[in-house]
Amino acid sequence: MSTLLGPITDADLRRWQMQRYALLGDVLKVGQQHQLPPLTWRVTEYAVVGDLYGIPDGQRRRVFWAWVTALGLETANESETSSDSGSVYLRAAAPDGWRGHRGEVGVWATVTTEGDET
Repeated sequence: MSTLLGPITDADLRRWQMQRYALLGDVLKVGQQHQLPPLTWRVTEYAVVGDLYGIPDGQRRRVFWAWVTALGLETANESETSSDSGSVYLRAAAPDGWRGHRGEVGVWATVTTEGDET
């Protein structure tokens, strides 16, 4: 992998990861301020993504939208996985940075429509 300035080094990747951890800290503060349920977070050199794995299925849609609203995420969509599964993917992100941070912030969930409290 490389950029216009040359190859991406391990030092670059470590610096970006540390920046994403700082970003995660600010995201978690918003969650705490709004008293939102904790999510499972993944941190990479490019993004911080929260997943609703630990949230009971019947509450995922409500919790998803609470996080999206609290974080002010700009793009959100729902896509059905298949007509047989009855599952819907929920995705929201701020792909061009969030509140002055570099890097993407996203929230993801998979909801089964059978137990959904919509």
